[in-house]
Amino acid sequence: MKTRTVFKQEKPYPGLSEVADQQAVFEGENTTGTLIGYYAPDLYQGIASSGFHLHYLSADHALGGHVLDFQLAEADLSLTPFSDFDLHLPTSNADFLQANFDLASLNDQIQQAEH
Repeated sequence: MKTRTVFKQEKPYPGLSEVADQQAVFEGENTTGTLIGYYAPDLYQGIASSGFHLHYLSADHALGGHVLDFQLAEADLSLTPFSDFDLHLPTSNADFLQANFDLASLNDQIQQAEH
């Protein structure tokens, strides 16, 4: 199992590309744990990360994070299709309301962070 995590972020919050460039990568062998994720079509890029998006947490909590690579020896699989989602925005948060989101580069930043 190969995972990554990013450092704790504080104001002023860094951009996604900067956060991804400073991620920590961890590897473990013969671990047991939970792998959870979702698949989102390209249509949802920006709201979700399109494609497969997986996270892992080992049973002993010693390894976890966003999954970069893995091999399975055995697994119990459960699938739950979803056809909708609820989006709750922090509409009472002044920082959020005044933020200047650079939507033109958001997709590029997500793609860089995910791969």
